[in-house]
Amino acid sequence: MDWTSLELKLISCTNLKSFNFFRQLSVYSVVSMVIINDNDKSKKKHHHQKKHLQRQKTSIQRGGRNPEWNHLFQFDLQNLPPEETHHLFVNFDVRLDGLVDRTIGQVRLPLKVLIDEFSGVVRLLTYQVRDSDGKPNGVLKFSYKLKGKINTSANHDSLSPRLIGKSHCSSEKAAYRKHKPESSSRAIQPCATYWYTVQSNSTLRWN
Repeated sequence: MDWTSLELKLISCTNLKSFNFFRQLSVYSVVSMVIINDNDKSKKKHHHQKKHLQRQKTSIQRGGRNPEWNHLFQFDLQNLPPEETHHLFVNFDVRLDGLVDRTIGQVRLPLKVLIDEFSGVVRLLTYQVRDSDGKPNGVLKFSYKLKGKINTSANHDSLSPRLIGKSHCSSEKAAYRKHKPESSSRAIQPCATYWYTVQSNSTLRWN
């Protein structure tokens, strides 16, 4: 990984459907890193081996279809197995609190896509939540940023004979590339098995 940690703020979920009209929704979300492999080719096409890592959860929000958590998560990227980079996903389980907790919706995003799409500023994303049958059940909103950029290339400028005796400071103004807003809607295909659609995408200040 080129970054040491992922800082993710799970903001809210809107328009969740109630499965019991006589009971108000009390929901929370479990967020984890998931390794998904399909090693057994003889099994069904959509059967995958899953391993959850660094599982964390929000508080329980009671009494509404539009829970707001504003919960901040930290995920250590350096302790993730580097050989599983292309099999790592950020998994959101929206769960109904009760005598028997159950998942009523899920969002699963390739970690590599989040890393590749990161441009140095906090990103705000909304994704369609899907139930176990693949039907829409609400919209999840979260923001994220990556921290601790690792310099993977060796920098030998300080050892160059041309720089000996010269100042490393410059009076020239630094030129910064202007950030162009990303398109408000696009489809991405991280691998042959999964499709994800970004409904909105913008940048914001991290509070």
